[in-house]
Amino acid sequence: MVWWIIAIFVFIVLVLFRVKEIRHRMGLLIVTLILLFFTLTAYQIYKNHEVDLSSIDGVVAAGKIYFSWLGQLFHTTKKVTTYAVQQDWGPNVSDNRTK
Repeated sequence: MVWWIIAIFVFIVLVLFRVKEIRHRMGLLIVTLILLFFTLTAYQIYKNHEVDLSSIDGVVAAGKIYFSWLGQLFHTTKKVTTYAVQQDWGPNVSDNRTK
């Protein structure tokens, strides 16, 4: 199942990268990376939770699992970033070697 998605994705990327301007290429690269992220993470959720995508209830359940996972990812990223920003990254002023 995932191979035909990857094949379509690669085909679209190859067609889009024929664009000549560098700013368009950068934009396409960013969009490509975001789409690749969403595709791979959605596949991981599908594989790990074995949801049934052939019914509406299964698609809704998969969506709930995916967006719950995505929300937790952003929450954890926010916590780690906040912790890193609050650390004292300056030089150690109590170091006696400079005297």
